[in-house]
Amino acid sequence: MKSLRVILVRHGGTASSRERRVEGSRDVPLSPEARLRAERVASALAAPAPAAVYASPVARARETAEIIAKPHRLSVSEDEAFGALASGEDLGAARARALAGIERLRAAHAGETVVVVSHGVIVRLVVLDALGLPPDRLGAVHATAAGITEIEYGGGWTTVHRMNTLQHLEPAREP
Repeated sequence: MKSLRVILVRHGGTASSRERRVEGSRDVPLSPEARLRAERVASALAAPAPAAVYASPVARARETAEIIAKPHRLSVSEDEAFGALASGEDLGAARARALAGIERLRAAHAGETVVVVSHGVIVRLVVLDALGLPPDRLGAVHATAAGITEIEYGGGWTTVHRMNTLQHLEPAREP
């Protein structure tokens, strides 16, 4: 079986996230700063071009994904598997939902790279699974707004190539 590379990106921030308010599944638009950060993610993911871009149906994730997809002339596929935690949903149910989405991607995109724009908790649950850790270790990993995580799924193995990288968000240095 050919491997699948999944580039997980936490959506850009909003005015509420700057105030550390949980937004859940509410449709809150990206802040202007977050749009710029999403453009930096798009630049960081310019090559090799992804085969597809998926996103949570929540506006801030969808908008981040559209900015990432635009240079590649790709449309964004919304997938509830990568949506925000629903009201009353526990970590186990959210984990199962997200991992079912990953399995669908493995079947549809073997040998390819795809981008998934989701939410902090979902990104962290997918990373924990890739590392063989249970959902109750959620605090052991972090997912910063516009952070990039890269996981490769092979036949019977999973490798985390990078986790919550933020270099693309740093200002360019003068030579």
